[in-house]
Amino acid sequence: MEIRLLGPAVRVLVDGRVADAGTLKERSILAVLALSAGKAVPTATLVERIWGPSPSASVRSSLYSCIARIRSRLESAGSEVGLRKLPHGYALEIAPDAVDWHRVRNLRRQARDLAESGDHRTAVVLLSTALSLWEGEPLAEIPGDWIHGHRASMNQTRLLLVDSWARSCLRIGHYDDVIASVSETAARHPNNERLATLLMEALAGSGRHAEAADVYHRLRSVLAEEGNNPGGPAQAAFQQVLADQSRDAEGSAESSGAPRANAEPAAAASPAPAAPAAPRVHDSLPRDIGDFTARGPELAEILSRASERPGGTTVAVVSGMAGVGKTALAVRAAHLLRDDFDVRLRLDLHGHSPGQAPTEPGEALHTLLRELEVDPERIPPETQARAALWSSRLAGRRVLLVLDDAAPGRVAPLIPGTPGCVVLVTSRWQLTELDGVHHLRLFEPTESEAAGMLAAFAGLGPDGEGDPDVRRVAAVCGRLPIALRVAGARLRRHPAWTPGHVADRIARNGLAEMRSFSHDVASVFEMSMQALGDAARAAFLRVGSHPAAELSLSALAAALDDRTPHAAVAESAAEELLETNLIEETAPGRYRVHGLLHEFARLRAAELLPVEERRAALLRLLDHYWSAGDTADRTVHPERRRARERPSASTPPPPFSGAAEARRWFEEEYQAITAAIAAARDGEFADSSDVRRYAVRLPLAIAGLNDSDGAWEHAEHDLAACLELCREQEDEGTTALAAFELSCLQRRLRRLDDAEENAEAALAQWWSQGDVTGEAWARDQLGLVHCDAARNLDAVAEHEEALRLYRTAGDLRGCALALDHLGICRTRTGDYDAAEAAFEEALGIWRAAAERPMEARTMVNSALLLLERGYHRDAQRMCEQSRALFLDVGDRRAAAQASNNIGEVALYRQEYGDAVDHFSAARDLFRELGDDHNAIQAEVGLGRTLVACGRAVEAQETLRQASSAAGRLRDRALEAELMLALGDASVALKRDSDGRLHYQNARELAGRGVSASWEQGAHDRLGDLSIREGRGAEARTHWGRALTIARALKSPQERSIRLKIDLLGHSESIAL
Repeated sequence: MEIRLLGPAVRVLVDGRVADAGTLKERSILAVLALSAGKAVPTATLVERIWGPSPSASVRSSLYSCIARIRSRLESAGSEVGLRKLPHGYALEIAPDAVDWHRVRNLRRQARDLAESGDHRTAVVLLSTALSLWEGEPLAEIPGDWIHGHRASMNQTRLLLVDSWARSCLRIGHYDDVIASVSETAARHPNNERLATLLMEALAGSGRHAEAADVYHRLRSVLAEEGNNPGGPAQAAFQQVLADQSRDAEGSAESSGAPRANAEPAAAASPAPAAPAAPRVHDSLPRDIGDFTARGPELAEILSRASERPGGTTVAVVSGMAGVGKTALAVRAAHLLRDDFDVRLRLDLHGHSPGQAPTEPGEALHTLLRELEVDPERIPPETQARAALWSSRLAGRRVLLVLDDAAPGRVAPLIPGTPGCVVLVTSRWQLTELDGVHHLRLFEPTESEAAGMLAAFAGLGPDGEGDPDVRRVAAVCGRLPIALRVAGARLRRHPAWTPGHVADRIARNGLAEMRSFSHDVASVFEMSMQALGDAARAAFLRVGSHPAAELSLSALAAALDDRTPHAAVAESAAEELLETNLIEETAPGRYRVHGLLHEFARLRAAELLPVEERRAALLRLLDHYWSAGDTADRTVHPERRRARERPSASTPPPPFSGAAEARRWFEEEYQAITAAIAAARDGEFADSSDVRRYAVRLPLAIAGLNDSDGAWEHAEHDLAACLELCREQEDEGTTALAAFELSCLQRRLRRLDDAEENAEAALAQWWSQGDVTGEAWARDQLGLVHCDAARNLDAVAEHEEALRLYRTAGDLRGCALALDHLGICRTRTGDYDAAEAAFEEALGIWRAAAERPMEARTMVNSALLLLERGYHRDAQRMCEQSRALFLDVGDRRAAAQASNNIGEVALYRQEYGDAVDHFSAARDLFRELGDDHNAIQAEVGLGRTLVACGRAVEAQETLRQASSAAGRLRDRALEAELMLALGDASVALKRDSDGRLHYQNARELAGRGVSASWEQGAHDRLGDLSIREGRGAEARTHWGRALTIARALKSPQERSIRLKIDLLGHSESIAL
């Protein structure tokens, strides 16, 4: 995320896209917090800076509401930046460099240090980057004295940046750049002596002395109107201009033969010593790239390296995939460095030129010597002798050498040993054989940089970078500079075309659209592929056959049918692909291929590999994922029901050390597995039955991990298609399992009608087959669906029937699952004794089977029952133990549930700070996992805590946000809890009528067996409100109902409710 303050409006960008920054007041608050990024801003200070020194009494409530909305917008935009409440204020938890103002200050400090050390070239790059961050008058939209003062400080900083940039430019002779930029700034600040002095020096350096003198006269005139005269530096610059003009005039007179006044006789003049002749400049650098943009950090790194060793030879190897912009970067860097060198050469080594072999060292040396005008007859035939002559010819010279498109083993003889030389090498290979050199691997630019490149290439101007269609073109081009250049050329060539039109064409036609008169992306990739050895080329083509652009070494081995120990053949091929930058290693044994390269590999595989060979490679990949996915799911969920068919022993699965490792594998491979399922269902070979069957095998093999760890929406789509295929094949057993697993995901997604329908279908299938265990699984699933739909009595009946069936089948694991679910339902209905008995029996089974993760799940569920009965220490201990175990096995969703329950315990114990922390952590993790229902549950807990600790305004905003999302989930128990919390917030804000309405809604929602606990709470609170309004009889009715429920629940609240009733009776008797 970025926050931009250096423009008229505060702007928030998330992943390069402009996000909603809220109202002007919210943008003002965000700006004040961003100016102190990462640091606490006291509440009083924040109020004064936004509302002024004399704010109204209600301003803090407005602040809290604004803060809550800012938090919500940041979260909705997908930002990881947090807005944290501290004891006496707020802090925006964002890296300073993500705020343009702080980045400017940091760049200015770095540039100052570089300039003081004499490295003015790099300082110019950093200062240019800083100045480019300005988008207009900073914070112009925000009123107020404090912001006005800060705006003035920002503008002053910009003038200082211009000053520093210009001084460094003058030191390296970039006079024209200074004239172009400082003239405009000086015109806006006509009385600024520093700017005028810099402009005079730049004009004089360019030989434009008369214009430099005019600058001085304009400055003196402006200052005279103010009663002042130019200071010493401006006067000194003016005197130097006059002296230079005088020398130029004298030189002209001498060259024309005119005698100088008072000239001494020639015989009397002493002969001046002859100046040494300047070395001849040899320059074969290509022209600079006018539309070069981005790559600021990479340029700065090269320039910094070039200035590090003035007495040695500096070699920088810029490597990267084809088309990533290596040559453009090297040429740009060379032009920034060129003035310090008298030998500036560029040589194409033809590592990837069509129809041409890579240039051998001897041939390259011959070309370089000819560049130095060495007579061909004096160039020896031996490579070693040529290298010696090359070094001797460079003695005493300053050499800048660009070796472009180098191949391995051909660079070292060309590197001169002359002190002060700089060699820039570009290559698609990493050239790891070169020792003692600096390696800079170039990757695709960021989304914003790519959009800026495309805008520059297409001539769209600086505003083009923010165009959503420009960003879309950059995305479909894979942010690859060569593809961006082709797209930019198309927009220039076709003025009637829009970026959106180009994006649509590329999305539809892919690489076929990425050709121009000077560039062809596919041809560039082809040269990279042809340079590979046979084994690596075969591996590259199999990468194209892989359904996803990311894959593991084991998947590559499967595609290659490599059965050697440790996949030695696949690993060797992967090493060559890495060396040539055709793939990138994202983790040990895991690789990523650029999207365009992946498309190219797929197309070439279709052309070069026989159909049967590609089909066989896909089948091996599908079998690999089936075997590994089945093993991972069994490792994490040994209790789940499985399909009868198991993977063959011919495809050995990876050895998982435990659930945590299996979960990590699933997370890493998830995209590849889902792509494999899509390939089996809809891909090139989907008509083949032996391929299509994997569209059934794979979703069922990983169903447990999808339920607990997966992306539910995507998994539902895969399982729905799986169910249809099962029905087509008339496989009743697999059809029942697919319907059951689909029901599980639909329940997670709160599509309860669909979940019930599929659970009923599974039940019917298993019942017709006489499968008692299957029937038990389906009954238990129906109970969970009924429970989520607040039909708790129906849920109890289904779970009891499932328990009976499990007992009949002798399935102890199934019994424990059903008992755990019964405990949850019994807790909701208020039958605490039965709930406790169910939980205890389930825990006994898990402990006897040493099923610690399942034991922990039951402990977390039973903790809320313990809390309802007042055993808060036991509840906290069980939740903390369970959370530690969940984290150990990598079950983040269960860990979040444990954190939520620990928050409930902390709230019960009035430890509000801990409660806020635990509820917030649970909510954030649930959101990250895509679990909206539990995220809202945690947010409701957070709102209840805020009410309890006196932060009712914050609580109301938090609960309203939760309420807007909760309605679509159809969870009456959650809505009842939410209504109670909103009622508490309203009463705390002295809005009793709103509070009564919320409590009445909570009572209606919680009634009829939905949640006895919340029904008791609603009656208790309605009684409290009634007594405050002087309606004693009504209060007695509500408290009486609450007491009846509390007595049945054996709730610790029973005593307090009875006491209120007794006090009411006592007061009534006194009144009588």
